[in-house]
Amino acid sequence: MTKRESDARHTTTPSRVGMDEIAAMPALLDTVQAAQILGTTPLHIARQCAKGAYPSVKCGRSWRLNKAKFLEAVGLA
Repeated sequence: MTKRESDARHTTTPSRVGMDEIAAMPALLDTVQAAQILGTTPLHIARQCAKGAYPSVKCGRSWRLNKAKFLEAVGLA
């Protein structure tokens, strides 16, 4: 299994990123990038996506989130 094959398997807590880094992120986020925005783990983001807490789409074994809608859902937009 490659490092990026399953985003949800990364369980270390990444550091939060600032608004400049968020603006530089692509329009379609993976769970690792979404976790960096919230300062949580990718596994937590994947579980929330599965519950329908964040507007997202499952692509294979990974979740993808529209950055604008995600930021709006978490109150950062």
